[in-house]
Amino acid sequence: MREKSKRILSPGSDDEYCDAMSPSPHTLRNSTNPSAGANVTDTTDVGDSTLHNSKRMRSTVRTLNSTERYTETATCIAKQIKEDKDECRFVIATYTLDPHELLHLLEHWTQHLIKSFKQRREHFKLILKDMWDRGELNGLKCEDTEQRSVYLHIEKLTQWKQTSSLITKPYSDDLQMVSDNIKQTINKYIDELLDVMESVVVINETVIRGSSNELTKTTCLSAHITGTIKQLQGLRKVNEKEYNTICIIGLEKAGKSSFINALVGFELLPHKIERCTQIQTVLKPVSKDDENRFATIEFYADDEFAKLVDKIPKEKDETDEAFRKRVASIKKTRKQTMMPNTALKHMNGSNQSERDKIIPELHKFIVDPLYLNIVKQVVIYTNKLPGQNYILLDVPGCDSPIEEHRLSAINAVQKSDAFLFLTDGQRPSLTNEQIHLLQEIQTDHFDAMKRAFGIITKLDLCPTHTKFVEHKKKTIGELRQNGFLQEKIHCICAHISLPEGKNTNVNDLRKVKDHIAQFDTLSQGFDECKQVIKQYIEHDLPNTRLRQVLSIARQKIVRCVDEALTLGRQIIPIDTEQSDVSFDDYIKRVNSESWNDIFTNERYEPVLRRAAHWQKYKLVIERQECTNGLKNYFKQRFQECTQEIVDKEHPIEEIMIGRHDIALLQMNPYGIETDEREKITSDMLKAVAHASDELAAYMYDTYINELETILNGICPEQENLFQTTLTQKHCSIELQTLVRRTAHPIIMATLRWPYIYEQNRIEAGEELLRVSPMIAFNIHEGDYKNGLAISNNGLLILKETFRKIFEAYTSNDSPMALVANLLRPYYTLNGNDSS
Repeated sequence: MREKSKRILSPGSDDEYCDAMSPSPHTLRNSTNPSAGANVTDTTDVGDSTLHNSKRMRSTVRTLNSTERYTETATCIAKQIKEDKDECRFVIATYTLDPHELLHLLEHWTQHLIKSFKQRREHFKLILKDMWDRGELNGLKCEDTEQRSVYLHIEKLTQWKQTSSLITKPYSDDLQMVSDNIKQTINKYIDELLDVMESVVVINETVIRGSSNELTKTTCLSAHITGTIKQLQGLRKVNEKEYNTICIIGLEKAGKSSFINALVGFELLPHKIERCTQIQTVLKPVSKDDENRFATIEFYADDEFAKLVDKIPKEKDETDEAFRKRVASIKKTRKQTMMPNTALKHMNGSNQSERDKIIPELHKFIVDPLYLNIVKQVVIYTNKLPGQNYILLDVPGCDSPIEEHRLSAINAVQKSDAFLFLTDGQRPSLTNEQIHLLQEIQTDHFDAMKRAFGIITKLDLCPTHTKFVEHKKKTIGELRQNGFLQEKIHCICAHISLPEGKNTNVNDLRKVKDHIAQFDTLSQGFDECKQVIKQYIEHDLPNTRLRQVLSIARQKIVRCVDEALTLGRQIIPIDTEQSDVSFDDYIKRVNSESWNDIFTNERYEPVLRRAAHWQKYKLVIERQECTNGLKNYFKQRFQECTQEIVDKEHPIEEIMIGRHDIALLQMNPYGIETDEREKITSDMLKAVAHASDELAAYMYDTYINELETILNGICPEQENLFQTTLTQKHCSIELQTLVRRTAHPIIMATLRWPYIYEQNRIEAGEELLRVSPMIAFNIHEGDYKNGLAISNNGLLILKETFRKIFEAYTSNDSPMALVANLLRPYYTLNGNDSS
């Protein structure tokens, strides 16, 4: 074809080229042999002047005719180039990708990945084996994983029994610690025991999972493991409290408020003949956040207040009208007292004078029964409490006729770290209410009386020493009979320990002191009681908690550990103490024997099945969506890449006129057209290559990377264990070769050659027919079926080209005639989409 092209491109003289290759504008698209220019005949014999004028006129006419013809031809050529670009762009974007070839290419690439994956089977097997031995494969545990875990916990528990000071040292060694670090020591011991119990839990749960014998399950440690862990967690929570709590309870008018006033050294709480304490009162150390804060009134929330009001009982002989007025008064008082949108009311005093002015208002809240259902508690901040790190709770009397008072007393005792039980020495026999309260306390806490202090008050009112001894002895007997320890019973006279104030009667106070001087050590009883409370809070209470921890360790934890060791050794396959083979060596041997089946069944085969399913689903079941998506993607990219090419203008006439190497009478646009078409062809081939590269990148990301991700499912724990050797560049080369194979003859047949070189276009069409007959047939049939026409003049160039080719083939007995006849029913059956 190249020699033939040269021959056609090399005509004779310029005049012959001009005359033979310049069709009129009316026959340019359909004729390749236009007539020569106008004929001028001169047969008359005239004079020299006439002859000269005649020749000049003839020359002028011919020049004008030639110029007009070539400029008109240049305009038509520019229009033809524009139409050819549109048609070439459309044909390449629509037909150049064959769906079957795309599917075969994707199948080739995906099969390459799967084949490469299979070739690396042993490599994957070795890597995953090492990870399996280390227990790093999620959801794929060794058969020995639980055995190994039990074995390690057995080793841990055995070592703990042999080395832990919690069970190897006597009590006395642990208790000989300074109080500054006892709290941290208790927390350390609790953490150690909780860690031990974690190992016990692991062994217990492993035994339960591996046992089908219900009897074995019932002998496991579940029952007391949970209780022991909760007990340890409760101890830790108590030990981490910022303050310990001491609760003061007793009969009404037992002297609780006087006792507290003596403890803090001034009249903080009211003390009168009638009931003094209606509201729970809390004494705390001064707040670190606000040192000027002296008191906080905490009110009941709206819902709590509503419930309490509904439960207010009528007093004896109280009329309905009086009851309604009392309830209305309570509601009105609450509204006047509470601050909006808050349940707290803070009172600040920067000095003692300001605080003395606040105390009467506090007395109003504490004493007045009107506030019983309004105020939940009164908190007073003072730095005069004896000892450190504790708060005092003064609660209403346990014998109060109001149910809320009694419940408040019981609840306070249950939550406190110690309680002071005050009883009136003038009434040595405990009342039924007192006995019932103590019984309730001991029922809820079996060791509650170890943290109980019996405080006997008002023995200073005994008239004689004999009466004093009698009341003291009887009261102590009553207390001991109800569970109090002898060393925690104290007789006090609180009001002689109060400092003298402006309301103090000095003579009466001196008489009381002189009177009780004969009552043994009663005058020193209060100071001794203060010292005992301080000692208990700062030393005895922490040591009690430490004893609790040690007791749990030696009585409960050791039992759990022994039973866990016994159960755990039942599921260990060998006795490591008597066997020459270590546990690790035994496990490695067992794992090596079973690894091949585990690897194949759990990782390798499932991944291959997922890959095969994905491949079949994408390339077979969804082949229509796959090929349509790829064709549309290429079409969009190719149109974007060629937009500038089709928009570019080709001023053939201007170029021809501006050429200095063309004589006036030899203007020829066809050489310029050939050059322009050659440039456009080069740009179009570059656009094809660029669009092919973008399509290859899209296919690589959409299919190759997705399949690689699926194959990497063989080891999700290690990212990108499998990496394909198929690169995007390799895919681009293959796809570009496939696309260029069909795009090149399309460009040659539609765009490269001017219309006068019809044979060159036909040979390009024949090349396309040879390399991809299906695409050629689709182009030919598609124009007839769908009436596609890009140019304004009618049919596609390729349609006309293929029409001539198919007519030539079908008119003889060539093999291509058979191909054409076979393709036509296939096309008719499948419509315009050959995929």
